[in-house]
Amino acid sequence: MNTSKTIRRILRAVTDSDDFGIGTIRECLETTDFDPATERCVRLLAEMISTHTEHKTGVELDALYQGIDQVLRGPPASADLHLAFLIKAAVYSDEISRPVDAERLLGMAQGLITHRTSACLVRSHLLAQLSHADHACRHEEALRIWEELSRRVRRGSRLWIRGKYHVVNVRRGLADYANAFQDLDDAGGAATVGSRYHKLIILVDEGRLGEARASAEDLLAFKKISEFGAVLIEGILWAYLKTLAALGLTELGHSVLGEYRATVSPEFATVTEALLAVADGDLATARRLVAGLSDAPIPCSSLIQRMQLSVAAHLELSSGNARAARALIERLPRMPHYADFDGRLALLEGRTPEAMRIFRDFCAKAGAPALTARLVYAHELSRAAIAGIVNGLIEPPNEVGRSPTPDAELKARPATGAVRFVGSSAASRALRAEIAALAPLDVTVLIRGETGTGKEVASRLLHDIGPRAAEPFVAVNCGCISELLMESELFGHTKGAFTGANQTRRGLFETAGAGTVLLDEIQVMPPRLQAGLLRVLETREIRPLGSDRTHRIKARIVAATNQDLDAAAAEGRFRTDLLYRLAQCEVRIPPLRERPEDSADLFLHFLAEYYDPAQLVVDPALLEAVRRWPWPGNARELRNVVGRIALRAGKVGYLNADLFGLCVPGAREMASPVTPQAETAPPPNPPFRIAPAAVAATVPLVERPGPGMLSPRHTHSRRKALRRLFAEHGTLTRAEIIRLVGCAPDTATRDLKALEAEGVIRRVETSAHLRTSYFVRVGSGQASQTPG
Repeated sequence: MNTSKTIRRILRAVTDSDDFGIGTIRECLETTDFDPATERCVRLLAEMISTHTEHKTGVELDALYQGIDQVLRGPPASADLHLAFLIKAAVYSDEISRPVDAERLLGMAQGLITHRTSACLVRSHLLAQLSHADHACRHEEALRIWEELSRRVRRGSRLWIRGKYHVVNVRRGLADYANAFQDLDDAGGAATVGSRYHKLIILVDEGRLGEARASAEDLLAFKKISEFGAVLIEGILWAYLKTLAALGLTELGHSVLGEYRATVSPEFATVTEALLAVADGDLATARRLVAGLSDAPIPCSSLIQRMQLSVAAHLELSSGNARAARALIERLPRMPHYADFDGRLALLEGRTPEAMRIFRDFCAKAGAPALTARLVYAHELSRAAIAGIVNGLIEPPNEVGRSPTPDAELKARPATGAVRFVGSSAASRALRAEIAALAPLDVTVLIRGETGTGKEVASRLLHDIGPRAAEPFVAVNCGCISELLMESELFGHTKGAFTGANQTRRGLFETAGAGTVLLDEIQVMPPRLQAGLLRVLETREIRPLGSDRTHRIKARIVAATNQDLDAAAAEGRFRTDLLYRLAQCEVRIPPLRERPEDSADLFLHFLAEYYDPAQLVVDPALLEAVRRWPWPGNARELRNVVGRIALRAGKVGYLNADLFGLCVPGAREMASPVTPQAETAPPPNPPFRIAPAAVAATVPLVERPGPGMLSPRHTHSRRKALRRLFAEHGTLTRAEIIRLVGCAPDTATRDLKALEAEGVIRRVETSAHLRTSYFVRVGSGQASQTPG
């Protein structure tokens, strides 16, 4: 057979048929004599396609990826075949959770597309871009790509249907189930196995468990289901077993899993057994099963990796382990689909109002049945609490769930190397998602950010949530060590290598083992060491000072800088080739002035090192001042300011806005008056009780009685003044009364108890301590009848 015709036939099979084209490709390999480069390319295409339906071991997958790398390094077999190979390799990289490689391959493919490129390859490239955006949960980008692809393909063609399935996944990620069903009907409804499978997944997500069970049983009974391979069967089984778990039929689930155990992969069987154990409340068995899975990325599809992460997150949440749960949840894609994890974590950490908001938003979008099905695994909550959450009628008190993070644990949390990157802004959420995506990848990462933005915290998070978490994390500041000592620190030296080298010493690259080495302030590294580091990055080998032997290193290298390395490279102060090698993957940490909402989060986070959160009242005006301040020193400056505020305030349980002006030079000049707001009751059980906005906005700070106020030494006068203050403001705390009246704390306590006994005010308890409660005026009628 003519080779060029055969290649065109192979291209049609790859671009139009995909999974169904593997028979055509294998037939072409048997009947045609290709040159070695072309044959290797075609064989790898067939192997990549076969991973859609056939399980491969980790060794097989590694060998396949090495083969892909060899094809890309060699001369292209033919322009069109090389382009098709790049496109297929990008899709395959996404399927085995290598998103950075997928991005790179798609970029290479884009560079090969010209006006002469065949239309089928252009369409195939668009479909690969759509698949990549779907895997990366970039929903808006995926929908834009689909708009362009749908204009180029014939409606109802195989390529069009495959694109529609990706759109259905995007709708699922957005919890937009109504439009997902509409797109599914456009793609063929229940006419094909693929459409029926996607319908099953949506039914499970939407909480329509009866329909989902019937649909799964029909699919598994379908005669031709075996033709589509173990991967599709695993997807159907995962949806079916989740349905049975939500219905409380875990025994039936174990029976079904046993029936298909010979068909599915060992990893799938283990993770589904763990899911059923969590649903049963058998957390010890679930933990044993999850521990049996390797911490390293599973050498299988990204689906199994997400399954493992979600089951482990369910387990940690049910066990009340907030810190471990957060590390797992932050590795999951950020989308409404996983709102139940975010809400349960917020409850576990004591952020009840935020949790209820998350649950309400999810119910409004996806419906109460969808939330109910997800909360089956929430063993940390009682049934009454779950009913209250789903109905949106009550907010569960602390005793319903697990206790929030203990104060001792909160205070012991290290300032650097923290287990999470604090911040609730969109920028922080995106940053955590980016770090989670890079954590399992064996790539060099360059972290850019201004001084104090948390570059070391980000690098520790990159280490802690990845497969190297159990290995050492070694940080070295390149600006604090001389050139000779830095070379010895990094690479090590032999005995006698230089004056004072009395014994052989291993360098940091070796002592880190398979862990992570952070090179902070990489911009000040001397030029000679820059050349040495470039060689380390390229060869993964080091040679200690005075030695003639090289050593292999396994450590991951992370670099951090607070300067513009591109400008430094342009001026010749930093090697351009090293910059390109370091910036294989980049993470940029925005300064606090670009994410002011995170300033308040960090402020409260640092306050926990000095105060018991349950015993502290923070003036909203103080938090607003923190948000408005530009923080040129970022989180490092903010932490120092918190220390000064704590030192000046002492052991008081109330922090007001004036403290900010006293502790931050220039803050008084920038301060603008806070606009008075309507009276707002404080949220129940927040981590830090916030003083009512109306009081904070209208009550001035005074250290002694004002001109119109009688002496606080006279009980009668003092209590009359208190009645007038409550009549004016309605709600006051004991700390505010001490400031306004100018009396001692014990005196204020006696006066408040006396007014409470007279029926003028009533105490609203936020804890058992008087100083953390606040007092509300009972009513004008009762107040006016009180003798003055």
